[in-house]
Amino acid sequence: MPSGIAALDALLFTRDPFPVQTVASWWNYGADKNTRVMIFASNLFLNPGETASAVVIHLVDANNQSFDVAAEDVRAIRDTEIAQVTFRLPNNIAAGTCSVTVKAHNTTSNIGTIRIAP
Repeated sequence: MPSGIAALDALLFTRDPFPVQTVASWWNYGADKNTRVMIFASNLFLNPGETASAVVIHLVDANNQSFDVAAEDVRAIRDTEIAQVTFRLPNNIAAGTCSVTVKAHNTTSNIGTIRIAP
């Protein structure tokens, strides 16, 4: 069960509508160029056969607008109780401080924050 968010990091380093070319552009995400965010959550495990979308990231942006985003990827970090969770930022998320929680198996993590740049 998720019980904490340990760290946050942007994976693509770009945000719509800014077409910045980075190492991330080497990955093939197709036409979808929204930023992917990678977070690390402790005690988060997928059940056998369960897909990453079973993990939902709940975001509350600077305008107090809520978003529930399914994880695109969940990976256990070897020899730890930490999972790496990657998700896509919604199109209309407001710039500013955004609170983040992870929901899985009817349990919600504590709150972390990320900063969304304009």
